[in-house]
Amino acid sequence: MDKTKEYIKQSDCPEIQDGWQPEVGDHVWRKYTVFGEEIDKDIWESDKSAEVIILHFKSDIEGYWGATNSNGEERIFNSAKELHKTTSIWLPRQDQLQKMIWSSSEFSLLDNFRNYVFATNFKDSIPVSMEQLWLAFVMREKYNKVWENGKWYYIED
Repeated sequence: MDKTKEYIKQSDCPEIQDGWQPEVGDHVWRKYTVFGEEIDKDIWESDKSAEVIILHFKSDIEGYWGATNSNGEERIFNSAKELHKTTSIWLPRQDQLQKMIWSSSEFSLLDNFRNYVFATNFKDSIPVSMEQLWLAFVMREKYNKVWENGKWYYIED
């Protein structure tokens, strides 16, 4: 599983994150505290200070999750899924990326992927993992975007 800074940045886009429904076994990178402050300053440039929070979980009977910061401010989430979507960046596995563009024929998908790999000039952003390669394929096929200079760019055919 790719956990590199590059893959984290590539995955942090609305096209990937908006459709994510957190499930047990998903890989995530904690980007924010539950109060919206960025956690890792090595990756995410921020002039906001880090904040220590104390998570306290309500029972399933009460039906919500909460967190309180050092100032006593509380933030409530309707579910663990909502909490994860608010604070984390989903890092899709290769099988999850493939499901995003699954066609009626497995061979058609593999044929399209093979054609993409052989026809693409990756320039300065050569994928270093299968996750990066499949993510680039998903973004090209579904959203007509390519990864260049640390960003996804829309391209016209």
